[in-house]
Order: sequence, then structure tokens, then C-alpha cells
Amino acid sequence: MRVFSYNGAEWGTRASFLGFCYSDWGKNSMFLHFLRRASVVLLCVLAVAGSPALAKRGNVAAAVNGSIASGGSNCTICHGGGGGSGSVQILGAPSVYAAGAIYDLTVRVSDSAQLGAGFQLSAEDGTGAHVGTLLITDAINTELNGSNPNWVNHTELGVVDSVANWAANGNSADYNVRWAAPASDVGPVTFFAAGNAIDDNNSLVGDNIYTTSQTATLAIVPAISDWGVATMVLLLMTTGTLLLRRDVATA
Repeated sequence: MRVFSYNGAEWGTRASFLGFCYSDWGKNSMFLHFLRRASVVLLCVLAVAGSPALAKRGNVAAAVNGSIASGGSNCTICHGGGGGSGSVQILGAPSVYAAGAIYDLTVRVSDSAQLGAGFQLSAEDGTGAHVGTLLITDAINTELNGSNPNWVNHTELGVVDSVANWAANGNSADYNVRWAAPASDVGPVTFFAAGNAIDDNNSLVGDNIYTTSQTATLAIVPAISDWGVATMVLLLMTTGTLLLRRDVATA
């Protein structure tokens, strides 16, 4: 079935269409934002039309975590059910980051009225450019997004595991990822996360969507002037002389 046609090119599958959207050509296209949003909406329409009772838990669309790069889009593009009393948190995210440092993050989705959860996370600067590197530490429950690895999200098995352990984990699910900070100063970095707390009915309705963000700034180490170095050396020499005199006096 043809799902999209542009400039004479026919895209016969959902995967090929998404591949076009995130290809180098697509990224440089003036229609980038439109194509990303259209691809997500199209997949939702196809999912509902082809199997109205089922919602897929794997092969998550990219750019649905409410970030700058996602244009503010989140999981509500496909999932719905209204707001709940739960939350999504980014644990371990630094308020101040060191260039080149490694940080272990946990995305926690909580909702006492639901039965499982999925998530998506990205790290971006103020313009929406992705910064640093997202790394996988739990390949069973998390993965770099198949369409764009600048986003990390749950796997199908991750959602299954969240459902199985939801009650034991206090009506919440934790997803662990790692972020390597950029090697140089890129200014403030914001972590954006979306959490989808599901009711486990395998449909696109009845889910509660939560978003959050946390910003980190680069740690600045004050430079020491030549005068400062000389002062420190003089202080150490003076301290050493005083200690030596005390030892001689008590000998």
C-alpha cells in the first residue's frame, strides 16, 4: 500500500517513509518539521485503522517527548486518556555538568491508577540541537530510537517488565540510561522526558502522559592567575618554615 508520495518518490512502507524523514536529505529539507509530525500522525492513523483494539509497545516513534527538537510533540499524538495524578522524573541528572563526564540517569514513571509505563528521553541545547551522547546500559528494557538515535526509549520487553513489576515497584517503573557530556562547553543542556503510564488494555486510550525537563549548566573552574600561583607558593613556603622552626624549638 502506498502511504506517501513526494517529488515522484513513492514510499510503500511505514519504515521507508520514516527513513526518508530522518535521512540526511530529510534533515536538510525545509519540510523537516512537517515530515516528522506527519510521519508520527500517519503511523497512529494506520495503527488505529488496521487494528483499532491494539497498541504497539515497541518500535516507538522518535521526537515524542515534548522537547524542543520534537516541536513540543509528545505521546498524546497517539495515546490518550486525560491527565492523571502520576508523574515522570529524571533522576541523577546533574544541575551542573563537567565536560566529558559520564552520568547515569533514571527515568521514573509513576501512577497509582495505572499498570505499566514507557518513556522517551533526549538531551538538547537551547536551539533543540542534541548534545552529548546517550548510551544504553540496559539493552533489554531500553534502546536508542530506531528512527533517530538522539532519542532513547523503552523496548517492548521493557513495557512488559514494567507491567509485571508495577505493584512491587510501588506503582512505578524505572528505566536506566547513561549520558556522556560533551567534551566542551555548549552552554546549558536540558534533559526532556515523557512518560506514558498505561492501563494495560492494549489500546491507544486510557493512558496518562506526563512530561518533564531538567536543565544543567557547565561547571566553571576559576582560572588561577600568575599572582595567585605566587601567593600560594609563598604561603606554602611560610607554613613550612614555621613548622620547621617549631620542630627545632621542641627538639
